[in-house]
Amino acid sequence: MKLRLPCAPGLEKLLAEEIRELALGTPVIEPFAVEMKGGLRSVMRANLELGLATAVWAELASFEASRPSEFARKLRRENVKDWIAQGDRLQVRCQTRNTRLYDHRELTVRVISAIDDQVVGVDEWRPPKDDDGVDAERDPTHRELRVRIDGKRCRVFIETSGAALHRRGYRQEVTRAPLREDLALALVRASGWDRHSPLADPMCGSGTVAIEAALLAGRLPPGAGRRFAFEHAPCFDPALWERVQASAQEARTDSEVRIIASDRDEGAARVAGSNAERAGVRLEVRAAPISESAHWEDATTVVTNPPWGGTKDRLDTGDDVRPLYQRLIEVVGERAAVVLTDPQPGRLLEAAGFGEAFRTRAGGRRVRAYAK
Repeated sequence: MKLRLPCAPGLEKLLAEEIRELALGTPVIEPFAVEMKGGLRSVMRANLELGLATAVWAELASFEASRPSEFARKLRRENVKDWIAQGDRLQVRCQTRNTRLYDHRELTVRVISAIDDQVVGVDEWRPPKDDDGVDAERDPTHRELRVRIDGKRCRVFIETSGAALHRRGYRQEVTRAPLREDLALALVRASGWDRHSPLADPMCGSGTVAIEAALLAGRLPPGAGRRFAFEHAPCFDPALWERVQASAQEARTDSEVRIIASDRDEGAARVAGSNAERAGVRLEVRAAPISESAHWEDATTVVTNPPWGGTKDRLDTGDDVRPLYQRLIEVVGERAAVVLTDPQPGRLLEAAGFGEAFRTRAGGRRVRAYAK
């Protein structure tokens, strides 16, 4: 079946590279997602091992239809009982374009009715407007379906992850304006780091960049220690899941690479250390300003997420951040580096020889990663 792996905008190529590196399948890049083919084992591995995808969607149906009645009739022919169980409550989201099937409410009613013909007892679920999703571990009966219609082509997907995959579980303490785990991993991958030489984050905050680097170096599966929605599907195979987890554990390495996380805020350094301990990785954590670079001067790669000055979206201190960026440029020197920021201080990096690695969104704002 087809699997659709959404990701943060701008990370599609990095996600495709991650899929190839893990030998998960042949990736096809789409806007805001990567698609590939695979079965239940691939669903399990993708959820467990991918660090850049935000979810794993399995395609339940694919057909052509131009009228609501035709859509419902063809959906009834598809086998959905492998993924949907009696008593499940379904949230249906529709994306349509260039089609007469534009009434999302009617599509939702027809989807629920067609599935109820096969799996008696399913019902529609509408989350509160301020809810950003339901953690599958808290309530496994809440399942999300996605209907995508482009012209006559109709596709129906079911979400197999539950909580978003970037929620690894280790970051139970945060500092101000924390960086999402998938974006932190994207920065590390974009740096071209060899995973053996020392790496430093001199403005580590919650420690997310350094922790993601340590997980990558040790080949630790990002999804280890959490649960997934597919574990509650009728097709779930516990024995296969045990083998998939065991195989991922066997691939782990005892990495001795130095990863240094420092921050001028002692509280942030403490949080970074606590999060690293929960993640099961070793970091060298220090409370020190960026001007005291002696403790990480042998790091060949620098990856960091500095404050963005004068915005309401990240560390709105009202301070001029240009001196901080100028100092960062000085201490980085000729080392490989990736810095995530908004365009305003990004111009200082461009003037210092940094080039754009990718563009994405963080904290509701358009941001860019600059690499050297």
